[in-house]
Amino acid sequence: MKTFDPNIVLELAKEGFSFFLYTELSFSSTYRYQNSDIDIYYDSNLYTPIDFTIGGIETSGDLGVDSIEIEFNDVEGVLKAIVLNEDIRGKSIEVGFFCLNASAVVIELQSMFLGIVNDWELKEGTCKIEIQNELVLWRKETLRQQSSSCQWVFKGTECTYSGNETWCDQSYERCEALGNEDNYGGFRWLPSIMDVDIWWGRVPDRSSE
Repeated sequence: MKTFDPNIVLELAKEGFSFFLYTELSFSSTYRYQNSDIDIYYDSNLYTPIDFTIGGIETSGDLGVDSIEIEFNDVEGVLKAIVLNEDIRGKSIEVGFFCLNASAVVIELQSMFLGIVNDWELKEGTCKIEIQNELVLWRKETLRQQSSSCQWVFKGTECTYSGNETWCDQSYERCEALGNEDNYGGFRWLPSIMDVDIWWGRVPDRSSE
């Protein structure tokens, strides 16, 4: 996460410049917010005013994972509706600041942190989102084991089926019957190779056996 000399910021403030934080949420749609009390336009994009704070900053000097927490004042439930409508984990969020002149015109936009959503929490009137930088991806462990049956949750994000049927037995035949075979989440050919010897390179000579 970038840091800036507070003395430089102070000198700019003396010249009539003001600073406001912004955050850009790249989910299924892109949502842009900033913590001033007016609408701010930059590069033809609207940054909507909303009260939020940055905290929970964790950094390390050995290529460890930086993480921050953004807590939004969400009395109107705008963020609540977003996070309950889609799975935002793994989606990206950028945090930075605007520098505005005395006429409230943006003269600089500076990104400070770009990361991915690790977790979120909803409380009465607030929405807290924890983001970590991309180094967290190096620490992931594979939890999925290969299977001939589909491993997606029926009607879930990966499955994408949105029809009227209410059940699925995770088989390819059922997926095909639902017309959703393109999203089948299994390896249906696995049983056919369970008892087959597979060799890389030259097949061994067994004539002497």
